[in-house]
Amino acid sequence: MEAKTIDLNDLMKISNGGHILYIYDTQDHYIANAVSYAAQGIRQGQQVLLVDSEEHYAGILALLRGMLTEDQLSGIHYVDHYAYYSAHGDFKFDRILGHFKEQVSLLQDKGLSVRTWCNVVWREQNEITCKILEMEGLADLEVHLQGLVSVCAYDGSTITASLQNRLFRNHDYFMTDHELVRSCLYTSKHRPVEFPSLSVQQELQNQIQEEAAAKEETLNQLQATQDQLESFLTHHLDPVLIFDEQFRLIQVNHAFEKLFGWSMEEVLGCGVDDMQRRILPGKHECGGKENVAWLSERREGYETQAQRRDGSSIYIRVTSFPTLNRCQQITGWAMILHDITERRMASLKLEETIQRYTSLKKYNHDAVFSLDLDGKIINTNKVAQQLTGRSTEDMVGMDFARLVNVRNFKQILGQAVKDGVAERTLDRIQHLDGHLVEVIASIAPIIINQETVGYYIIAKDMTEQKRLLIEKEAAENTNRAKSEFLAMMSHEIRTPMNGVIGMTQLLETTDLTPEQSGYVEVIRKSGSSLLEIINDILDFSRIESGRTKLNPQPFPVRENLGETLDLLLVMAKEKGLEVTASVAPDIPDLLVGDALRMRQILMNLIGNAVKFTFEGGIRIQVENVGKEDGRYKLRYTIRDTGIGIPEEQRSQLFEPFERIDHFMTRSTEGTGLGLAITKKLVELMDGEIWLETGSASGSTFVFTVCLGELGMNNNAIPVESGMEQEPENQDLRILIVEDHQVNQLVLKKMLERLGWDAGVVDDGKQALQAVEQEGYDVIFMDVRMPVMDGLEATRLIRQKQLRRQPYIIGVTANALIGDREMCKAAGMDDYISKPIDRHELNQLMSRLDRRHA
Repeated sequence: MEAKTIDLNDLMKISNGGHILYIYDTQDHYIANAVSYAAQGIRQGQQVLLVDSEEHYAGILALLRGMLTEDQLSGIHYVDHYAYYSAHGDFKFDRILGHFKEQVSLLQDKGLSVRTWCNVVWREQNEITCKILEMEGLADLEVHLQGLVSVCAYDGSTITASLQNRLFRNHDYFMTDHELVRSCLYTSKHRPVEFPSLSVQQELQNQIQEEAAAKEETLNQLQATQDQLESFLTHHLDPVLIFDEQFRLIQVNHAFEKLFGWSMEEVLGCGVDDMQRRILPGKHECGGKENVAWLSERREGYETQAQRRDGSSIYIRVTSFPTLNRCQQITGWAMILHDITERRMASLKLEETIQRYTSLKKYNHDAVFSLDLDGKIINTNKVAQQLTGRSTEDMVGMDFARLVNVRNFKQILGQAVKDGVAERTLDRIQHLDGHLVEVIASIAPIIINQETVGYYIIAKDMTEQKRLLIEKEAAENTNRAKSEFLAMMSHEIRTPMNGVIGMTQLLETTDLTPEQSGYVEVIRKSGSSLLEIINDILDFSRIESGRTKLNPQPFPVRENLGETLDLLLVMAKEKGLEVTASVAPDIPDLLVGDALRMRQILMNLIGNAVKFTFEGGIRIQVENVGKEDGRYKLRYTIRDTGIGIPEEQRSQLFEPFERIDHFMTRSTEGTGLGLAITKKLVELMDGEIWLETGSASGSTFVFTVCLGELGMNNNAIPVESGMEQEPENQDLRILIVEDHQVNQLVLKKMLERLGWDAGVVDDGKQALQAVEQEGYDVIFMDVRMPVMDGLEATRLIRQKQLRRQPYIIGVTANALIGDREMCKAAGMDDYISKPIDRHELNQLMSRLDRRHA
């Protein structure tokens, strides 16, 4: 029969079949070898027949599932001989062998190559040894005839050594849990073999045992050395690199992986020059030696900067030395890398601290003196030299007490460190020329190793700061005086103006002749002009202080412009001017903004156009520039054919108190604040204002404002009607608290015209008595009064346990920013300023009427 070569595994081939005897010691080794045998067979393209117990088969199959695919697992076949034995009674080898051949043929008939694995187990019977040997002899013949690879496995604890030796004769190979060797006693009936003598067998066995013992001892020694090296590498805290004779890296420890970021698999096999490029980029030489040469001799070590895998830098100390064998021959080199980053960084930090200290002293704007424990000067900076008029060389060794002219200076040093009161005793330093310099001084201890070794004295020259402080206080006093003056002037002017304008409004409601109506109109216009001037000054003061706030309300854009034009059309018609206005159709009728401030802007710009135009006309155009974040950006253009603005005056156009016509020759009224106020108001509305250039005649002013969309999230207040309404509740008890008799009369008559009666008292003290005796629903409380002012009176009323607290309305002639907040803080419910407008009073009383209805 032609010989067949079968791959037992990737390393071993078997010719013309192979019968393998496997004597195993433990079940774990048995399972592991069976799994390896089956997996190798599947990978060699063979089918595997397992003859074993169901328990063993389950363990083998579980491990194979983790190694093979489902398709590969289909090549594993299983026969339970034990079940067969039970079915046929006694141990009959011919019946067993026939069954085995039958199972193999089932696979071979399909053209499949088969290898088998049989676990031989039997029941104790007489002559069992002879039966086994006879069965194994026939099985050996069948294995070679079929060209199979077959393993017969025996539990080593169940068969004798004598039986094992006899089994050697019927098997090509002998396998233990750890070895697979060719059987030296193998014989076959189809291949005559001379049996060696027993002495030769014993000699062979002895030789095998001696070689095995020597090999085991050598392996144990090597293993011990390897274990020691592994323990050294594992537990060494520093990175260790080991190179062979060819300078290839053969071992690194975990400390290297952790510190540098490269795994052992990534760097094993790298040359020393490659490793240097990895961890010492740009430093391929050390001490001027070549990469290999520097490693091949013992070094005392050196410090250098290294680089980790992530690119970060560290500092290391490198030590290298050769590794030697027993004959003192070099077998390689070892390198230890000690991480000194923390120490080096501490050194650098110390150096940086010293440099910072040096820079602090050198560039500090204050004088710095270094003293020893006795208070003698050790060093100073440049500012200290300027402060004292002495050089550092002259001051070194000098007692610092001489500069400050104090006694018990050492005691002051110690006490100042404890409670920080150096500025109380060290407030002057004497200059070399004799004059004293005012300073603020602080004392800090110099502590080294938790021990005070000296002191720092830091002195700030207060000469310039004191001058600036005096100037600052003077400026604050000036601003305070200005604010008080404005408040006083507002009060003093508005108080009589309240009588003039209030009485004029009341007089207009009486029966007057045409001539009398004309006189009243002149009085009203004059009062309004004076009030406008006062308002301009107060407005500008509020805006300049940055305290002006807008009051957003829904308002009709077109009506707002129309009402402004209505007020100016009379003057325009008198001068024969044509006034036109257009509003883009894509602008909504209602937008959210401060309608009063919008009207003020339009009044200033359109009023100036009417004022300085003597022929031609004025054109107003409103356009929608765009919409962003729920806000419309509108552009207003006011173009006139007036006298225009000279080029040299345009740069100062929006500055306060600037006028085109000089006050000695002007023909128009005004303070020169209108455009300055307008510019500030436009900017408050997130807009811009400018004068267009290039006009042949007249002027063109353009401004933009941002107004909210109706219905967006805003704090708008609905617009109330200004029409006078008959009161629904005439039983409101009203008290007027006012020290000025004319203002008492004006407010009382205005209320009577609106349908309400009111009592009158002269000051806050009388108001307290009136509230306790009568009880009132509404109180008009003047803020400034003799005896007791309105703010104090309001606070006292709010403290009283009344059945019902009155609604208190603050009345003030200041009209400055902060007045409303001041009234609210005192406990007032509302606020109205003088001169009191009849329509504003009507709106206020209408709200109160509805509230008490």
